[in-house]
Amino acid sequence: MLKKVVDKFRKPKFANLSSEEKVKHFSDKAIGLFDHMKKAHDELEGINNELLLIATSESKKAEQEMERHQLEIKKISDNMVRAQDEIDMNKKFQEKLAEFIR
Repeated sequence: MLKKVVDKFRKPKFANLSSEEKVKHFSDKAIGLFDHMKKAHDELEGINNELLLIATSESKKAEQEMERHQLEIKKISDNMVRAQDEIDMNKKFQEKLAEFIR
């Protein structure tokens, strides 16, 4: 008795299916594959969006770092110019003092 009940709910073997049932089976399989491909497509789009955010963030960080370095280079360059100006002024003053010392 249990065997009869179980057999009613058991899927028939593929070879025993009619052509219409086989077509439906393969159609369902194709739809399932399509759903998986759509899901993979959507997931890849999400991943690409996350990667784009990371790339944009890193690009901004690089720009900020380059700007900071440019400011530091300008500051150092200005210090070098001021130091050279001070050296030139000190040499002139030293020459003037040399005249009084002699």
